[in-house]
Amino acid sequence: MDLLMYESPPGIQFLHCLEFDPSVEGGETTFTDLYAVAEEFRRTYSEHFIILCRVPLTFERIHATRFVLPFHGYLIFRIKRICIRIFLN
Repeated sequence: MDLLMYESPPGIQFLHCLEFDPSVEGGETTFTDLYAVAEEFRRTYSEHFIILCRVPLTFERIHATRFVLPFHGYLIFRIKRICIRIFLN
């Protein structure tokens, strides 16, 4: 996920190329099932998962020419149905 320093970062972000140069290699798009990753993380590292559900983190963008306020209080896992399942096991 990108742009975590904003209060409301985009849930899905699509980047596209306006001009294609056939000599350039790479640039493939990769999608990840983050719900599956979060569930695997919860099962494998349950204590760490609980911490990421409860402790807000601060993300900050450091800009060379201007001051940007950091956003405080963003939870890594803030999806209630994932966090609630911790207590049902």
